Amino acid sequence: MSRPLSHRFAPGLWPSLLTLIGVLTLIALGQWQVQRLAWKTALLAEIEARTSAPPVALPKDLSADAALRDWRYRPVTVRGTFDHAHELYLHQGRGFHIITPLIRRDGGAPVLVVRGYVPGEKLLPARRPEGLVSGLITIEGLVRMAGEPNLFTPENDPAGNRWYWRDLEAMARASGLAEVAPVYLDSLHDAPGGWPRGDTTILALPNNHLGYALTWFSFALALLVIYILYGLRRAKETSKEKAKTQSG
Repeated sequence: MSRPLSHRFAPGLWPSLLTLIGVLTLIALGQWQVQRLAWKTALLAEIEARTSAPPVALPKDLSADAALRDWRYRPVTVRGTFDHAHELYLHQGRGFHIITPLIRRDGGAPVLVVRGYVPGEKLLPARRPEGLVSGLITIEGLVRMAGEPNLFTPENDPAGNRWYWRDLEAMARASGLAEVAPVYLDSLHDAPGGWPRGDTTILALPNNHLGYALTWFSFALALLVIYILYGLRRAKETSKEKAKTQSG
């Protein structure tokens, strides 16, 4: 006759409750990462489809509504003249991104153009004169949305023309403009002379959510195995103690 289950497996009430909470929490975290995986996969497919589309003219009027987000990462063209006197310098690693207002020919709100990256020694316009193109030009770039700073982002310094995140409204004021378009453009091409270097958009977004999900599920399984081994060992030790007591 087999022994009762309590004689073979006896983890105790509190270890059981804590293990249940832990396993459910870890499974929930794994499921959350699975959802994030689906979201990131769809986002990457959307970015790939949009960046592969042929460029279209940037609309004259852009309203900051939900439809505006449909323009993210779309290649566009826009004609105008650069206002080099109001360049903005966005910190990027050991160098800077040069952001220049483009005064549109069609009368639309000026648009801020990230012309590209320069190292510190090329920051001053006098050190890259070939890139200070004048007259009416056509810019081809990707539409980008203004970002938000995180807890570790330094404060922008408009007075010193040092920027750490793209605050379009503050950048417009620093450039002496009443308004700018609610999006900015990442130029797809290098400037004449090679500086700034364009095409700075990072499209290879990390997608590690599958690994994270497997990690959380593995933790849940490991916790469950530890719980089972603990319950078996505790039951065995309890049985031995009872046997000693009865024999004594």
